[in-house]
Amino acid sequence: MIEAGDAGAVLAGQAARLAARAGTVALCLDFDGTLAPIVDDPEEARPLPGIVDLLGPLAARFAAVALVSGRPAGFLVQHAAAPGVRYLGLYGLQEIRDQRVWVDPRLEAALPAVMAARQDLHDCAPVRDSGAYLEDKGYAVAVHTRRVTDPPRWSAPIDRAARQIAAHHGLEVIPGKLVWELRPAVRSHKGDGLRVAVRSEETPAELLATADLIVEGPPGLRELLQWLVA
Repeated sequence: MIEAGDAGAVLAGQAARLAARAGTVALCLDFDGTLAPIVDDPEEARPLPGIVDLLGPLAARFAAVALVSGRPAGFLVQHAAAPGVRYLGLYGLQEIRDQRVWVDPRLEAALPAVMAARQDLHDCAPVRDSGAYLEDKGYAVAVHTRRVTDPPRWSAPIDRAARQIAAHHGLEVIPGKLVWELRPAVRSHKGDGLRVAVRSEETPAELLATADLIVEGPPGLRELLQWLVA
């Protein structure tokens, strides 16, 4: 594991090694906490200034540049549009192809369950009484408590409610920091390669431990991408 931080020489060295294999290297980037800083309201998340401008030149040089996110693919295109970039939403199960949204058939089949779970979450007491925010992801739904007064008070009851509702509708729960996402239990593999972790207050310790390179937040990633463009 390499701690990049401000070490420009480390970033330059990694960038040079990747650039030497540009024709066979795919750059797969997340959105939240990677291109965009983490914010309290997920709808307000926007890419760091200047970082999207680097994606087009990278897509012209490397085998592929893709955004792979839990966000819907349409959201990614709306807020990080760049020529030649592939947009894979919902963890790779949704993609923009020929200006149309392609969705894994397994997600389409689970859509009624997601819609029913969304309504149950809206109506359940812990979500309603806490004032938690429900994020509609189309084929998934997330409960956020970032803007809730006293989040620790509501963590356990919302966790129980989310798991009960998910089990009732045959969905899975993916918990995060102040968020629970209910989604179909459909797997997508993101592949392997040089693993770059973008450090933030919410980056899991196990992710940092298994990374080949750690950069400091979206500014650190922007610096790495600038080296790759250069």
